[in-house]
Amino acid sequence: MERLLIAIPTYCREELLADCLRFVSELQSPTGFELSTLVVDNDSEGSARALCESLRDDFPHPLRYECEPRKGEAHARNRALDTAVGTGVAHLLFLDDDVFVPPDFLREMLARLKAKRADAVAGNLEFLDADGVRVRESPRRRKRRRTFLSTAQVLMTAKLFRDLGLRFDPRFLRNTDADFFYRARLRGARLFHAPAARALEHDRGRAGAVTAQDAFAAAFDMSKGKIFIHRLRGGTARAAGYFLARALALALQLAANALLAPFSRRRRQGVLRVAGKLAGLAKGLFAHRIDNFEAGEGAPGGCAPPKPRPPA
Repeated sequence: MERLLIAIPTYCREELLADCLRFVSELQSPTGFELSTLVVDNDSEGSARALCESLRDDFPHPLRYECEPRKGEAHARNRALDTAVGTGVAHLLFLDDDVFVPPDFLREMLARLKAKRADAVAGNLEFLDADGVRVRESPRRRKRRRTFLSTAQVLMTAKLFRDLGLRFDPRFLRNTDADFFYRARLRGARLFHAPAARALEHDRGRAGAVTAQDAFAAAFDMSKGKIFIHRLRGGTARAAGYFLARALALALQLAANALLAPFSRRRRQGVLRVAGKLAGLAKGLFAHRIDNFEAGEGAPGGCAPPKPRPPA
């Protein structure tokens, strides 16, 4: 039997965590795997301990609780990786505490991992607003190899955290997962998406319709972070090559969206998103200081406000 650990970092969101664990308890156990779940509480007060203890006896597989007092998602994720190494697991599934997975999710992820001989795969997300209503789907994923994955729902093999010894960089307040998987890719890891593995996530943005400012800002931050990671880990030449390839593709997308903008609201939002990506690329390549990136520690924004329960 191979050991598979499900790791859920959390911070002051007991209601969401309870629902996340409910969905995890209903996962179909793949043949040949021994499951266990680890909750890593990033609240030094241990606010999630009581919940985990109340669920432990009735949970379908071992449920473990650990507290990581050092603030920041990188520290919480690294605590999970260290535990995985210490307990000899062969696979690790990261889930955010606001992600809810269907019963066949793990089987779909493992099937994709095996089919592609991958070292890590990430599933697809559908996003829910503050009222639990689906507001948007994750973008269509091509079947080629990927450079960046998200730890919102990612399955990885022990090659990454045990053999390569990779850990999340606590100097990042954001983009910790993008940086982690970019370094994994530089060291030969095979990274893919798993289109058939679909999950639900509460939208972290503001409730309601996405405004023009939201669309531009989200695209800007995403592109700036990715090209900065190329600079930091791969060097200026690699970052410049990435910039040229992406800028050309985005310029074509911008032209197409601009031509069709009068006829489609989606195309008008597309203009803003693509413009935001182009601006973020330029900022990350030319203006973002490489010796002063998102420095500091601490969970940004404190405790998230409570959110409604997902549909059963």
